[in-house]
Amino acid sequence: MATHHSFIQLTTELETALSEIDDEHTSLEDAVKKYSNALKLAQKAQSKLATIKNQITILNDKNDTLIKEITGKETTENDS
Repeated sequence: MATHHSFIQLTTELETALSEIDDEHTSLEDAVKKYSNALKLAQKAQSKLATIKNQITILNDKNDTLIKEITGKETTENDS
């Protein structure tokens, strides 16, 4: 079963992994493993951000449509 992480969880895990990579006691082999994991976490976080951006765009479009229906006029960037 896939684990779904929140954006905050992903960034926290990413920060931890990067800190561990920077630790002078981390072996080169472990650092490479942690780096590979950090890249996966960064990709997941980027995907979450893209999804959230799309959701915000959809909500803004719905809001603009609703305002247009109510007021009969278009919204501008400054109105949002």
